[in-house]
Amino acid sequence: MWLRIDEKENIIDSLRMARDCLIESDNNDMNFKWLIISFHHALHNLMLLALAKTDGSGVWRTPIICGSDGLVDINNKKNKLLNFSEAIDYIQDKDKMNSFVNSKPFIAKPYHIETMKDHLNNRLRNAFVHYTPRKGWSISKGYIVEIINPGLEIASFLVFESNECSFDEDQMERIKKYIDEMNNRANELLSKKS
Repeated sequence: MWLRIDEKENIIDSLRMARDCLIESDNNDMNFKWLIISFHHALHNLMLLALAKTDGSGVWRTPIICGSDGLVDINNKKNKLLNFSEAIDYIQDKDKMNSFVNSKPFIAKPYHIETMKDHLNNRLRNAFVHYTPRKGWSISKGYIVEIINPGLEIASFLVFESNECSFDEDQMERIKKYIDEMNNRANELLSKKS
């Protein structure tokens, strides 16, 4: 028996998990932790997929070249994958988002950068994944929900507008469904807050 997974299904599964955690957040507060972890995972991997280029070379900090042919050695262990913050910078760069003639970079607004880098990545995801025992930690559920929408805008752009990610029809339908359901649930939770 084998687990078979690829970069596209991995993204979709993480989006599904994030959606499930957000929808079930009333039933278990710990779902907010898993929402952040799975949503960060989905968004980071989606950015890497968009940056990969047809040969997989666009996801490395300083790619190791394979020899005189100038190709990136994608299997070299010295290659370092772009981190979340670097990937956000790269998806805004037209020279990095140029695999195809009709490719487009993401045009970020200041709130996209601040929310994704400072809040989703640095404050929440890193705190949950690298949790340091302390006497306690309280965080507003509304704050967690508020940072989801800018990430959903980025995800939606990368899948449906950037022309850098090629998903089949079934995959596109599932991604659209998960993004729409997450938007709806986030807006519902935010309306309860006010």
